[in-house]
Amino acid sequence: MKDFNIAPFKFSSHSLKELNTCDARLREIMKRAIKVYDFSVICGFRDETAQNYAYDHKPQLSKFKWPNSKHNRQPSLAVDVAPYPINWDDPVKFTELAIVIKSIANDLCIPLIWGGEWRSVDMPHYELK
Repeated sequence: MKDFNIAPFKFSSHSLKELNTCDARLREIMKRAIKVYDFSVICGFRDETAQNYAYDHKPQLSKFKWPNSKHNRQPSLAVDVAPYPINWDDPVKFTELAIVIKSIANDLCIPLIWGGEWRSVDMPHYELK
């Protein structure tokens, strides 16, 4: 039987652009996670306009006005990611991804918080403690 060599997952140019706005610790976690699980980086840093838009028009994206989100630091102390292909209504895939990401963070001794464990659940959100 032929041995098929499956190429590892990799980030899109958009994901890399967003990831590069994040703290080096978040970048390292995510670069290791993409080798295990396919996902997209949705958002790293948010400037004032983007943050206030998220707060005013998309309350599921943010509960904070500028500059009170961890997305508002440069580099960003928060990142939003989603399993690929993206299905916002699939908590199982978000949880599988969280297990991978949290395990890597733990192995690297990087304290990380996942929004999926909050009372007001935010499945895509990760932030440094």
